Amino acid sequence: MSQPLVSALIPAYNAVDTLGRAIESVRAQTYPNIEIVVVDDGSTDDTWELLHEYDDVIAIRQPNGGLENARNRAAAESYGDVLALLDADDEWHPLKTEIQLSVLLGARNCRAVFTGRTFIRNSGQPHVYRRHASGCLLALSCEGVLFHRDRGVVLGPSAMFPRSTFEALGGFDERAGEEYDLFARMAAREGQVLWLGLPLYVQHKRTGSMSTMLPRKLNREHALLEAWDPAVAGDDRPLSDAVYRELCRKTFDRLTRRSVKAGDVGAARRCLAKTLQYGGPTAASRLAVTMPRLARQYERFALLAAELLGRGPYRQWRAKAQADTYAQHARDAIRETLHAMGMSAPNTPGLGAEGGC
Repeated sequence: MSQPLVSALIPAYNAVDTLGRAIESVRAQTYPNIEIVVVDDGSTDDTWELLHEYDDVIAIRQPNGGLENARNRAAAESYGDVLALLDADDEWHPLKTEIQLSVLLGARNCRAVFTGRTFIRNSGQPHVYRRHASGCLLALSCEGVLFHRDRGVVLGPSAMFPRSTFEALGGFDERAGEEYDLFARMAAREGQVLWLGLPLYVQHKRTGSMSTMLPRKLNREHALLEAWDPAVAGDDRPLSDAVYRELCRKTFDRLTRRSVKAGDVGAARRCLAKTLQYGGPTAASRLAVTMPRLARQYERFALLAAELLGRGPYRQWRAKAQADTYAQHARDAIRETLHAMGMSAPNTPGLGAEGGC
């Protein structure tokens, strides 16, 4: 199997503007023995019509079933001994398949290989994180995949793995909500899951605001945690109770901060309560610090705007009152949540009865 067939699996949903770029990046690979499989996952734009322009692409159309469902369908329709993932709005470096496959075949009993990335911002400027161009080769444990899944190391569109491993694990579990479920199950098996520190995958900044993407992210993370709960998980998801609690704490801690950044106070409070339930005050402290700081910034900008616009003292007073109210709501929300969890408010500036913002 010196030159095995590699199947590039591309799920596409309303991707008419970017899918061509993704396909061309696979066509430009220096590795010769490669096929392209695209699943149009119920697109409502001209994605399906675009696929008619490519004679060398295996194109499948289906009702919308979600990312994992589309990837499973693409794998089922492909013929390669090796599977590689790519999103419809991203692309590969021309050397990706050749380099990554050499690592996959050269490493002993290797279950999967991930690579570093180049990140393209809205401005079009590429950015490469230092560790993604280090050239290092790291072995990832099951816990490592789960705990570091949001740090740009384990990225689905950079993954390459043998078909035999994929089929032995039953493919993507659509109930688990996240692609990391499969990658962690790969790492839990006997063998190696490796990360190669070379930016061979190009990720373009996703469209859509954080506030509109947040509900989907919360649902997917909840589904992943439920699947790995030791009380219901099978032998292919081996986590101890202590490791699972720490995974929950760190996950909800991260989701609390993401919810605050997206401006969803309700989601932030719910995630904060979950963080505290699993024994971690980290998010409470961060939220307690962040909210009063935002209120102070709001007040400064409101007063500056009033001054620049030549508004009178009443307008300035009203702007300050609004900022004070915002800060008080933040303090009350934090106290309420901590009280519900049977904890007292941390000794943080802006939370004391007389400290104010």
